[in-house]
Amino acid sequence: MKLLCRVFLLMLLFTSSSRADPIPDSVLLVTHLPATGLLLDKGWRYQAGDKPDWATPEYNDRNWQPINPTQDIYQLQPIWNTPIGWFRLHLSVTDSLSRQALALQIEQTGASEIYLNGRLLLRLGKLSPRPERVQAQTLPNQLLPLPLAGGRDQVIAVRFALQQHIPYIQILGRGNPGLRLKMQEVQAAVQAIEANDSKGVESFRAGVFFMLAILHLAFFWFYPAQRANLYFFIYSFLVALSTLAGIQAQQAYLVEAKMYLLILRLTTGILPNTYFFLLALYSLFGFRRGLIFWLLSAGMLVLYLFKLSYQDDYLKNFLFVLAVSLESIRLALRAMKKKQRGATLILWGATSFLVFFCLFRLLIYGYIPAPLSYQDWLFNVSFISLPIAVSLVLAQDFAFVNRSLGTKQREVEQLGEKMRRQQQEKQQLAEINELQSRFVANISHEFRTPLSLIRGTTEKLRQREGTVGERQTDYQRIDQSAGQVLGMVNQLLDLSRLEAGKLTIHPEPAELSSFLRRLAGSFVSLFESKGIIYEYSAPLQSLWVAVDSARLEQILSNLLSNAAKFTPGGRAVRFAARFELLSAEQMSLQLVVEDTGIGIAPADQDRIFDRFYQADTSTTRSYEGSGLGLAIVKELVELHGGSIHVESTMGNGTTFTIQVPLPLVTAPETVSATETASITEPLPTNRSSQWQAPQHPVTTSKGTPRKTPATSQVLVVEDHAGLRQFIREALEMQYTVEEAANGQEGYRLALKHLPDLIISDVMMPGLDGPGLDGPGLDGPGLDGPGLDGPGLDGPGLDGLMLCEKLKSDPRTSHIPIILLTAKAGTESRLQGLKNGADEYLTKPFSLEELHLRVNNIVESRRKLRDKYARQVTLHPSGIAVTSTDEQFLQRALATVEAQLANPTFDVADLSRGVGMSRSNLHRKLTALTGLSANVFIRSVRLKRAAYLLERGYGNVGEVATQVGFNSLNYFARCFREEYGKTPSEYSRPQTVINPEPLHP
Repeated sequence: MKLLCRVFLLMLLFTSSSRADPIPDSVLLVTHLPATGLLLDKGWRYQAGDKPDWATPEYNDRNWQPINPTQDIYQLQPIWNTPIGWFRLHLSVTDSLSRQALALQIEQTGASEIYLNGRLLLRLGKLSPRPERVQAQTLPNQLLPLPLAGGRDQVIAVRFALQQHIPYIQILGRGNPGLRLKMQEVQAAVQAIEANDSKGVESFRAGVFFMLAILHLAFFWFYPAQRANLYFFIYSFLVALSTLAGIQAQQAYLVEAKMYLLILRLTTGILPNTYFFLLALYSLFGFRRGLIFWLLSAGMLVLYLFKLSYQDDYLKNFLFVLAVSLESIRLALRAMKKKQRGATLILWGATSFLVFFCLFRLLIYGYIPAPLSYQDWLFNVSFISLPIAVSLVLAQDFAFVNRSLGTKQREVEQLGEKMRRQQQEKQQLAEINELQSRFVANISHEFRTPLSLIRGTTEKLRQREGTVGERQTDYQRIDQSAGQVLGMVNQLLDLSRLEAGKLTIHPEPAELSSFLRRLAGSFVSLFESKGIIYEYSAPLQSLWVAVDSARLEQILSNLLSNAAKFTPGGRAVRFAARFELLSAEQMSLQLVVEDTGIGIAPADQDRIFDRFYQADTSTTRSYEGSGLGLAIVKELVELHGGSIHVESTMGNGTTFTIQVPLPLVTAPETVSATETASITEPLPTNRSSQWQAPQHPVTTSKGTPRKTPATSQVLVVEDHAGLRQFIREALEMQYTVEEAANGQEGYRLALKHLPDLIISDVMMPGLDGPGLDGPGLDGPGLDGPGLDGPGLDGPGLDGLMLCEKLKSDPRTSHIPIILLTAKAGTESRLQGLKNGADEYLTKPFSLEELHLRVNNIVESRRKLRDKYARQVTLHPSGIAVTSTDEQFLQRALATVEAQLANPTFDVADLSRGVGMSRSNLHRKLTALTGLSANVFIRSVRLKRAAYLLERGYGNVGEVATQVGFNSLNYFARCFREEYGKTPSEYSRPQTVINPEPLHP
């Protein structure tokens, strides 16, 4: 029995001792600590599961799995199999170590709780049996105090869980340890952390590349042609972004955030940004991307895809960076051979990069001992040396371009200033030319006025003396000389229009054959007077074309006049015209003028069409002219789309050949053979050398208008006193003539007298100062006060302004106007016609033409007045409104008809109704209808009465009352005077009284 009890007690003691005092298989004994600290990578055991007593030192863990938790998590397979587990480590330190201040540096990839001898020291992250709730956390550059006791075993227990659903990657050959504890003396640990902190260096590198990115983005913004700046901007931005991602990854507490930051660093790291770096180099030097570039690009793509599997290999990166740096050196050497700017600097940068990077790798592998901080600085120096060199070259290129652009800008500014000066000079020349043209126009006007007096006086004298007497020869000589001066003036005017670009043609239908025969025949007397044999020929068939007859006459007249001038007597001049049909719509006119005169020297033949050019030879001095004729001829021919050629031999004569295309037109159906001649014949022009006086002087009775019983009144507005007196004397035998020396006075007299015709000069000087400011003549007008209030203040009126003002005034709009001008151009005529002129007479004018035009206008106005009077007689309400005068008549008729039943309606009421003074109303109605205002009102009343009686709208007494007659006897007397019948005789036998108002 005693023996059994002793055995039982021994077993109980053995069992209890095994529970209370477990003895591990190994204990980590720490007798001293290295300066760099002691990595606790041995003696660890791992057990999957989760029990609270596993943290106590008494627990026996000898059956747990030995493990090294500092390995990469992908090598720690047990931690992947269970959601949570425990690490335990038994260690013992000496008393001397236990008295030192010790700490743990912790680096982990999961979540943990760290216990020392069963006491919780630190909790990192969130642990949970459910994997999705685990949140991994690390403790970068932080220390955990470790209070160890000497002389006995210590137990470090770590409860650990892995956050499995995040990407774990490796970078720069460093894995992700499951649990890495490093024991170190506190002071030494702090110094090591400070020494190994590369945050400042990394931040410096990121700042440098961010500044480079901004700089080259600005370069590209201002100089997009250099695409190397764009590539270098992308490269610098990616490097800065990758560096910042690495800095943030080192400082991150959450493992998940750290992993994603590392992914960002890899995707923007050395492989992709180096691709853009090579693009920048190729673009900078302008090299074509060849096989080496594409091989490096393919290698970058492969390594980039390999990195996306979250693995990183230091050796592969090193080989790749080596290849890129060698390619940079190759490109720099190639550029140096071509002597490109900046190649040497890039060569030094690439060489520095390669050398410093190789030294960095030797430090990494331990071949050269150096602190970790040296490694970081060496890496950064190597990494920025080549980009800085490239950036400097790009900046140099930008500065060169900027200087070039500055130089170009200065050149452009100088060119712009030069162009501005040229423009100013051109404008000044244009102003000078305009002044010259204006001078020519003005001086021509001054010529034309005395010429008009000379020719008009000779014509008047020739008509008075008939055909007898030697004075006829003198008159003809005076008239011929005036015609010569007029021809030169016309050439000056054509030159003025030519220089202003206003010399134009105005084609009109004309029968070409008869026109050419008549024009050529008009020179017969000229050649006979000089003893020159003259022959001309033109086709006989009738041919209608669109041609400017006046210009064609000017061309032929000049050539034939020159032929007469340069051909001695006894020799011959020939003129021939030929037609050639080009198509159904166009023909070609060939004109040939051939003479056997003195000829033109070969040296002068190319210049005879230049303005003012004259052959300076003794043989031509006696024939010298103005030098304008042939120049104007050439311009006119070219305006017609034709050409002119000259062939000449000295002593044998000259031949001018003109070829002009002309469009064919259909002959007007209403044009008879007699009328054809008058259509094709241009207005009489003054040839400079062949003008002939009429063979038979025109008698006064033939060229002057008939004198009417009521003498018509003509107002002459002309600033030239001599010409004004001449016109007055020419017209005063047949008309009552009033004179005005300027436009203001002419307007005043027109309002005062309301003449039957106004003859006004166009070019009259403006008079500064007050206008018609005095009291008015007739009271208020249609559009407000007439001449009673302020009138024409300011400068005077020229002929065009006077014409426009008279035609726009209802009181004077009916007065016909003839404009006299020295401006013979079509534009001047059109402007006058637009302003309302009825006729245009060019100075100098024929006295006979003046009489005919005045007579025609006065006669046409008489016929128009008869028309209006007849319309008033037959249809008081049916006049078509087509002009200002007809509108006035319509308004007057409407006013009278509205007051027909009013017996007190008189001239004063009509004057107020139409808005015109009594005197102006009287003159206006008399000019338009031949009836005074009283007679006009009575005539309208009687016409309406006749209308009512004829249709039986009442008896005589009722009709008389309806049309405003109080006295039946007076009504009957007026009616008999108007119609030759009494009202009773005029009316129908049966009448039906209709009380409804009349609407004819």
